[in-house]
Amino acid sequence: MSAPWTEPIKPEDAVRGKQIVYIPSHADGNPGHPDSEFGFITSSGRVNAREGGDAVFCRYFFNGKAGKIRTTANSESTNLRDLYPCESVPQFVVKALLWLIEKDRL
Repeated sequence: MSAPWTEPIKPEDAVRGKQIVYIPSHADGNPGHPDSEFGFITSSGRVNAREGGDAVFCRYFFNGKAGKIRTTANSESTNLRDLYPCESVPQFVVKALLWLIEKDRL
């Protein structure tokens, strides 16, 4: 089985709560690149990205601090071509964070 970040996430798999790693194009597919970020999808639908293609809204963790949200005020639009499926924390952590986001407690 290949590494989970070998292919970008498929549009049908880009659902709320799905864990991802954002790998910018200049990182050459390297999830360990300093600009790569782990997080999860917060939107259930796709939006049209300014740079072309579909995008979803995501929240990201601080680098090196899995489970600690970097973006507490709002989610960030990210193009699907830069998102790869990758679990970085237990799924119950994401479920708890989504609940806090819904309740405006984060």
